[in-house]
Amino acid sequence: TAGLGGMALKLVEGDKSSKNWWQKLDLVRRLVSEPVDDQSSRLEALICSAIYLKWIYTGQISCSEDGGHYRPNKHAEISRQIFREIEKMYYRKGISPEDVLVIRKIHPCLPSFKSEFTATVPLTRIRDIAHRNDIPHELKQEIKHTIQNKLHRSAGPEDLVATEAMLTRITKNPGEYNDAFVEQFKIFYSELKDFFNAGSLFEQLESIKESLNDSGLEALSSFVKTKQSLDQADAANIQVVMKTLQSLSSLRSVLMKGLEG
Repeated sequence: TAGLGGMALKLVEGDKSSKNWWQKLDLVRRLVSEPVDDQSSRLEALICSAIYLKWIYTGQISCSEDGGHYRPNKHAEISRQIFREIEKMYYRKGISPEDVLVIRKIHPCLPSFKSEFTATVPLTRIRDIAHRNDIPHELKQEIKHTIQNKLHRSAGPEDLVATEAMLTRITKNPGEYNDAFVEQFKIFYSELKDFFNAGSLFEQLESIKESLNDSGLEALSSFVKTKQSLDQADAANIQVVMKTLQSLSSLRSVLMKGLEG
């Protein structure tokens, strides 16, 4: 900690007592919620939070268990609180372009707080998978102890890595395991990617369709079409770029209105 001060020092000191993922997320929540006297302090808090979350997300800062037991809905709720705090900043009068840029770097590193993840018992599919009768007992036990129990006790980015490794293993030799089991595990992996905000743009957009009303679906469809046109167009086509940005702004506006409730 030599040479550190301000928000960076608070983050480093706070991390010493924040072993698991939800504690680290809560540390960020406290940092971005703390009242500041000037714009530079707010920007410093955002920058430190963005870097910290990115290092956790990429595994450069590891998470470990502390003996507690908190389901993933704990993480989702903290993520919602962080999101609300930084959105307040985003719409504050006089916000700087630097603040906006850093806020947008924070969003992808937060877990999802969709209703299925804030439910009392989220991500239950893995429990059903671990109790199937069409897979070897040893595999059932491994899934139960290394993924199911760990995820529901102290979720962290490492669980996505473990799940991806398991998926690679059970799909390596087609036909080795029951097709229905493999399909359910693939679905669970997609759900977990959604929770960890690790899906592609279109995967994430697809996952929110059911929660949108007619105007939301229209805005979503418009953005998807313009984004696909942009992907296929010449990068120098400014008209396509502007149309995509406009449709994105419209979609964002619809989504933000949905969060107000």
